[in-house]
Amino acid sequence: MKIDRFKKIWEHAQLSPHAGAIKRPTLSGAGENPLCGDALRIDLAVKNGVIIDAKFTHHGCALSATATSLLLEDLIGKRATAIHTMDEYALLKLIGAPVSPARLTCALLPLRVAKSARPK
Repeated sequence: MKIDRFKKIWEHAQLSPHAGAIKRPTLSGAGENPLCGDALRIDLAVKNGVIIDAKFTHHGCALSATATSLLLEDLIGKRATAIHTMDEYALLKLIGAPVSPARLTCALLPLRVAKSARPK
């Protein structure tokens, strides 16, 4: 079971269907983790208040890429305001594997970036 969780993490990091950019995003946010060098940009397409597409570009560790992919997968189809009500625990639950205290900044980077997204 442990291997399955880590396989899921690796697959989301390497093969995310949300990797890339949206040509004309409605909302976009960017940020980095100065502790490890992760850099992340999230683009969201919103129509009638609902997130209809989400993409990300990323340079960094597998954990932050996976967390981003899982977050975006969860957000598509939800109201854009859902980003601001989501808490750190919800994102950690999506990851589905234990995250050490030293790696929390990596795992939580996508939530911070998504919350910072502004109109383009």
